Amino acid sequence: MEIFVLVEGQTEYRFVDAILKPDYSAIGIFLTPVIIKSRINPSGPDCRGGISTYKAVQGQLRSLMRASHAVITTLMDFYGLPADFPGMRDVCQTPRLKVQHIQNAVLDDLGRPPNFLPFFMLHEFEAILFSSSETLPYLMQATPQQKGQFSAICRNYGSPEDIDNSPQSSPSHRILAIFPEYVKPVHGIQAIQSIGLDAIKKKCPHLKSWLDTLAQLSLA
Repeated sequence: MEIFVLVEGQTEYRFVDAILKPDYSAIGIFLTPVIIKSRINPSGPDCRGGISTYKAVQGQLRSLMRASHAVITTLMDFYGLPADFPGMRDVCQTPRLKVQHIQNAVLDDLGRPPNFLPFFMLHEFEAILFSSSETLPYLMQATPQQKGQFSAICRNYGSPEDIDNSPQSSPSHRILAIFPEYVKPVHGIQAIQSIGLDAIKKKCPHLKSWLDTLAQLSLA
């Protein structure tokens, strides 16, 4: 089974390519990450990474769906989604319900194609780094104070996916506040490799649901 994953940026690309791909290829699922084109440049290379508008994402999804032999999925942050995404303006009781609502709204907007599985991270990619209170501080050679600050965040939330999505307190802002030298494509991937997918899935049920659904496609 071939799966194209439309991803938001370089870190998500590396997550699919370096971490998911080896495990899934072992069960007959072949993942190909594709970075979103944020702007099409007629006179040169397209700009890649980041989400500018839903219309841009919609066009790229429809283009990928022409490969009818493959499943198309997404790996994008719920935090910072443009307001023109389907379902964004609707009121939901919790962020978890909101992100599920948006996934269904995007599915509806594209006509519910059978080979499409939309997925948005709660609230952003960096959230999964809080699946371990020790790994990222170790990689960042944290001071005792930094270790305490990071551990306190882990203790305060039942799941890393519950860490809120405001510009001041999103997972990435919290990490940078503690570790100003944090570089997402480097330290993020290293931390995930050290934590391991099994431990991350135990802490992140929304992500686990998506990963388990992809794995089940090997049985289809």
